[in-house]
Amino acid sequence: MKGCFANRTRQVLVSVLLCIGGSFIAVRFALWGIEAIAWAKISSAIFCFLAALFGLGFGALGILIFQHNRHAVLEIGEDEIRIRCGWSREFCLLLDRIWHAELQGAHLGLYTPQKMVWVTGLTNARELWAYLLERIAKRPVQIDLAAERQRCQCYHRKYVRLLTLTVIVGFLMPLHVIWCALLTDGKNLKDFTPEQDGIFAAFAAVEVITVFILVLLVCRWNRVSASYRLSQKRILIAAAQEHRSDGLDLYGGVQAVKYFDRGTYRVVIFSPIYGTYFYMLERFDTEALQWRSCYEAAPAFGSLPDLYEDMVCRFSGEVFEED
Repeated sequence: MKGCFANRTRQVLVSVLLCIGGSFIAVRFALWGIEAIAWAKISSAIFCFLAALFGLGFGALGILIFQHNRHAVLEIGEDEIRIRCGWSREFCLLLDRIWHAELQGAHLGLYTPQKMVWVTGLTNARELWAYLLERIAKRPVQIDLAAERQRCQCYHRKYVRLLTLTVIVGFLMPLHVIWCALLTDGKNLKDFTPEQDGIFAAFAAVEVITVFILVLLVCRWNRVSASYRLSQKRILIAAAQEHRSDGLDLYGGVQAVKYFDRGTYRVVIFSPIYGTYFYMLERFDTEALQWRSCYEAAPAFGSLPDLYEDMVCRFSGEVFEED
């Protein structure tokens, strides 16, 4: 089965506009910077060259957008999935290594023991997701809950630490502007003295370094955040597996129990009164280690065929496994 990717016309148009606009900004401000140097206006020249650098950044962003999902491929074979998406090179994932698939609009997430792989911009994401779940959903997943909790705590500490550092570095950027304005008496760039030119040069260097550090922190935080979410999902699955049958004795006349989303959701079908059938959707709560009802009142039906017909409509696309 193959993935179909969205038309790239809008993406190419945006990338072309960014490249043209960024190139114009870079060239125009670079020329102004050269003129400022000729007139010995050092601070104005620094400002112009910084603006030209940002123009080059817009152009680079346009190139990145153009390259995203260019020649994208997703092919699901008998034993492996061939993938080329985003900016990555082509690679293969063994189906035996994929233990879960997640759907978010036009994006398909593939869970492996080490990482999550997202394939974006699919027009048939739901069909691919349902097809994958049919093949992998009933395969047992072996998770050491205690070890996974320790791993999750480690990711949580890194997550909080990186988030704190990112916020602090983000606040440094306006602080740099404040101390530069105070030390230069709030003058315009053209009125700076040679000493104030040096202060402005120091400000520009520090600000560029701060932006660079901020970008690195955001990238690192994003990777740790993905690992943290993956670990939380594995804990949820393992805990739900341990408490798989908890709370079923609260229902009278249980007819069947159907699980989905790797056993983290379940539908309890029960008939406490002869000739009347109900079902209740429940999700597992890792904080309380118990199943929580998703409905205030269970829908009632006069026959099992009517109940199952309603479930097919309400849970279309889900792959159920019976206890």
